[in-house]
Amino acid sequence: MRRALGQGNPIALADKLAAARHYVAAVWSRPAPAFAQYHQPVAPLRRLILKAVIIAAIILTGLIYGFFIAVFPLFLYLYLAVPVGILALLVIWALPENDNIPVRAINWLFFAIYATICLWPNYIALAIPGLPWITLIRLWSIPMAVLFVISLSSSPRFRVEVGEWFKTSPLVLWCILIYVALNIVTLPIALRPFGAFNRVLINQIEWTTVFFVAAYLFRKPGRAMLWAQMLCGLAMFLAFFSIAELVLGHVPWANRIPSFFKIQSDLVDAILVGGSRSATGAYRIQSIFTTSLSFSEFLGLSTPFFLFFIVHTQRQMIKIALLLYLPFSFWIILKTDSRLGVIAFFVSVFFYVLFWGIRRWQRDRHGLIAPAVVLAYPVILAGFFALTLIWRRLEVMVWGGGPQQASNEARRLQWMSGMRELKQWPLGNGFGSAGELVGYYDAAGRLSLDSYYITVLLDFGIIGFVAFFGMFVITAIKSIRVGLATDDKEIELLIPLGIMLSVFVIVKGVLSQDDNHTLVFMALGAAVALYHRATYKPQPGA
Repeated sequence: MRRALGQGNPIALADKLAAARHYVAAVWSRPAPAFAQYHQPVAPLRRLILKAVIIAAIILTGLIYGFFIAVFPLFLYLYLAVPVGILALLVIWALPENDNIPVRAINWLFFAIYATICLWPNYIALAIPGLPWITLIRLWSIPMAVLFVISLSSSPRFRVEVGEWFKTSPLVLWCILIYVALNIVTLPIALRPFGAFNRVLINQIEWTTVFFVAAYLFRKPGRAMLWAQMLCGLAMFLAFFSIAELVLGHVPWANRIPSFFKIQSDLVDAILVGGSRSATGAYRIQSIFTTSLSFSEFLGLSTPFFLFFIVHTQRQMIKIALLLYLPFSFWIILKTDSRLGVIAFFVSVFFYVLFWGIRRWQRDRHGLIAPAVVLAYPVILAGFFALTLIWRRLEVMVWGGGPQQASNEARRLQWMSGMRELKQWPLGNGFGSAGELVGYYDAAGRLSLDSYYITVLLDFGIIGFVAFFGMFVITAIKSIRVGLATDDKEIELLIPLGIMLSVFVIVKGVLSQDDNHTLVFMALGAAVALYHRATYKPQPGA
């Protein structure tokens, strides 16, 4: 026995121990390469253990995902994709540098989003059983966001070009970053954190990413002008198409939606039926939007661009057509029975007339019309205000009357409740919490909140309110100031863009719906891009 173990022969025992050591080393450690330039293979035992760990992790992940899919409802499936999304972001972050940017694809997807939000009802989506709703805007916005993030990660040149406008609008950048940060930070304290996470994620794609893409794309001359021309064309199409809705008493596609596009929801059913004011019973046009209020907001936001093209177009037939469209647009706004649309229309007209007069006076010191408009402007404005108080029909349009008294009372009660909640916690309660905190229900028994001011104050606090509306106010002021001083026609678009952003801030005081937010963030991106083009002077040698 002792001889078998080699104890009788020390040399044999040492040889066996050395052989065992070499065997373990050969199995576990990497063998020396034959040539230095070749990749060293993984040790056999280490490779076996690594495979076993990976297979076990995959099986465990599958079991966990299978359990959640079997037990939890459909709307929670989105959160199972979070780890996959994080891994995808890590992969994007690890991509090698490459300056081949898919600018054409990003540009086409951006304008596809633009056409979609102006032509396609967002409540008509691909509704496949067992899957979340796939709205048409998400078919364009998600690929655009992915391409944008990939380009941002892999291309140093793209990062420089995207960040150019930071130099001329740093306050706007800080407002956006603070607002986005508050969206994320307040998620854990939201009343409905799962729903809040879903909306915050969508908003970062459809609002924030759209803004950054717009600020990048509109650096190129001609794109902002194309965007403004498209806005006028799309607004005219919707205004004329709404005549069919007025005749039918409901949206034309109400009974023609294929089953795979129809979302089974009480809210969608109510939208398709249409609405009317209870006091009058008159049908309220809503076009592709969820309510007549959002449609009237859209028409009001587009009004400054019609005035811009009326002033600048050289073709008399186009000028006449645009002049005839304005009263028609106002009539359509009246058919929405929405005071905010009337206010948006009048504010747009009065602002543009004032800025046109100032600009004309700066360039023609000897003219009479421009000085008369500017000097008489306070009197004109005061006269219009007095007219709204003595002319009953105009008073009802602007301030409301008997039929609108219920809306006025509802807004008063909502403000009282909202301010009470804000005093208790002024730092924000998370996305989507404002409606439940205010606790106001309309006649149909649905939660209702009329002011986006209250929404932002209660969801993101006073800081979030200043950041959100600050980005629009700052950009509007800077845009109008530069637009009045430029001789470049496209840069002069800053005037209607600034008016549009100003109208948006005013209207949000009485409208909490966000149907037009993607459009407004596009306008914000266009404004900062044009402002940068007009004001940035690179340092010598930079």
